[in-house]
Amino acid sequence: MAMSSTAEDGPPPADDTVATARYLEDLAIRLMLAHNKLDDPQSKDLIRLHMDPHFQMVDDSPHNCPFPPSNNLDTHLHNVAQHYKTHPDFEIRIHNVTAQVDEDGRHAIVWLTEAGAGSLDNKMFNRESVSRLYFRWRKRDRKWSWYKHNCVRGSGNFF
Repeated sequence: MAMSSTAEDGPPPADDTVATARYLEDLAIRLMLAHNKLDDPQSKDLIRLHMDPHFQMVDDSPHNCPFPPSNNLDTHLHNVAQHYKTHPDFEIRIHNVTAQVDEDGRHAIVWLTEAGAGSLDNKMFNRESVSRLYFRWRKRDRKWSWYKHNCVRGSGNFF
């Protein structure tokens, strides 16, 4: 399905940072939830459209995120797929989303709480982390690009 110049493009950098923030909050939720469904072609398309090929996954400490650090999107997606092979009942749930758009309107950080939930070794678990998702406006194709995910706080080991 061809993408037209619609709301999927998101608002271009402008004075309306509130509209940009709301769009990026929604986009961040959709991208995070797409990680739950990597086998779904629409999820993969959304990820490829809005995640930078040089995407970085960064932890501020070793106990923040279930997915290991990476320096490119392909490695990150491989890590996510491996995680779901090992823990098929795991799912990401997103809460408390808020975006901060820079004054230039071309960069933003989306803060969120992500809950990892599911069944591991026949035990239910629930664990939350706080993350920062870094976005920048790509002028060449008029898209917002998620280029870095920084897990800043977690409550110990996931597993």
